[in-house]
Amino acid sequence: MNKVAILARPSVKYDIIMLERIVGGEKTMTVGDILVSINQASLDTMLPLTAVQTSADIERYYKEGYSIGITATEFAKKYPRLPITRIYAARNMLAPLYYCELDNPAIPIVLSLNIYGDKRLAVNGESDEKFQQRVLDMAEKISSGNVPFIRGYLFSLEDSLRVSVLSKYIELSSPGENLYALFLDFYRTSDFGFSALKEDNLQKVFSGKSQKQKQNTEKKLSSLPDVVTIYRGEGSKSTPYEKSFSWTTSYKAACFFACRIPSLENSRIITAHVSKCDIIEYFPNDEEKEVLVPPAAVKDRKVDTLYGINALTDEFQAFYPLYQRYRSRISTLYDAYGRANDEEHDAEHTLRVLFDALLLVQVQGIALTKKESHQLCDAILYHDIGRTNDDVDDSHGAKSNDIYYDAVPECNSATAFLIEYHCLDDRKALADLKASNIRNKERVWLLYTILKDADALDRVRFGMRAVDPKYFRNEMAHKLLPTAQSCVGQLKL
Repeated sequence: MNKVAILARPSVKYDIIMLERIVGGEKTMTVGDILVSINQASLDTMLPLTAVQTSADIERYYKEGYSIGITATEFAKKYPRLPITRIYAARNMLAPLYYCELDNPAIPIVLSLNIYGDKRLAVNGESDEKFQQRVLDMAEKISSGNVPFIRGYLFSLEDSLRVSVLSKYIELSSPGENLYALFLDFYRTSDFGFSALKEDNLQKVFSGKSQKQKQNTEKKLSSLPDVVTIYRGEGSKSTPYEKSFSWTTSYKAACFFACRIPSLENSRIITAHVSKCDIIEYFPNDEEKEVLVPPAAVKDRKVDTLYGINALTDEFQAFYPLYQRYRSRISTLYDAYGRANDEEHDAEHTLRVLFDALLLVQVQGIALTKKESHQLCDAILYHDIGRTNDDVDDSHGAKSNDIYYDAVPECNSATAFLIEYHCLDDRKALADLKASNIRNKERVWLLYTILKDADALDRVRFGMRAVDPKYFRNEMAHKLLPTAQSCVGQLKL
């Protein structure tokens, strides 16, 4: 079927547009891009509002990432008690204007004004007068150097700006156990902006570690070997591993961090080694299993690239006709059996499994015969059609197989095996396959692993933490995690 004919069918229009963007290399803004873009604020990029005098200035700075809706003159007239020289704009669409004392000797003060465009978000009908007084009072409390106020203030800042302010606070502070404890609190609760932390500042923090803190760290490290295998997951916007202190002992956690921010671009997992004596801190009880390691102590680094969908244009083009042929059958099949609206195992789940399976075949260079390709695709179409709920259900494969036998006049035994056993333990599946009369058992098992891995790849719909890469059967499957994530909510019937 030619492209024109495909585009003429309304039911596939959205999907085709999305996929043709991939093929054509068109740049689109993803959720990940948005998350990164709203976390670009830092002390270094704060813009004095005095630079914004006209509507032309507003437009010019908007193109540079500043969402300003009021000039300096308009602000000074409306809020005369807040010195205009203390008002700055940040590269942050969610909190564009701040009251700032960047040269404060205790800690840089950066207080969001909750002004959007030329309107202020008033809490409980707060008047302009009370608003101005509240901002000035808060600045005075922070200026006092009171640690609880400073801690609360830092927690109120968005990630990137928080890290930027924390970095300056470290420069202004003396090393000690309190500074170390404060740093750990914020390091573990912030996701963006750590490239702003200079290595000498970090070394200053670490040098203040008390004897008690050192003993606590040693206790947590006691279960690790002398040489520790560590991992780091990075997206396209992450701090490069050559400069990063943050690693993990969990490969699963590294996969999460490599893919946590949806992106069309490649991500990567770095595997390395470090001597236990060089580890600064370890958090074994957290799911992330994070370790803090000086970059110079990291050895034997190996980079494993995970493929974003923009890198797979050729692979997509290779299976596109087969994908489109089977895609057109999914809605009809699911409508016929009342399964189209189930939330977790719906028709779009089947569509994504089809896409991921065919992509895995291409990326891993698996040579399937025409018959094997159709066996795999038919099995994918029917694999969840017998489900009656979204709970764990080991019997739904058999129920789906019953529907397959009823619906298809000339059933294929290999396809039937794939459908029935895709939800069962690999050991049982392999034992029953060996005991069966199915021919070409090794090839059928290969199809089984492709279907199982494609089904597992779509667990990204539950969040990246729902995926455990150690269960993948094909060596290239984990490399498709970013792409599988991009497909959720994008591939449409």
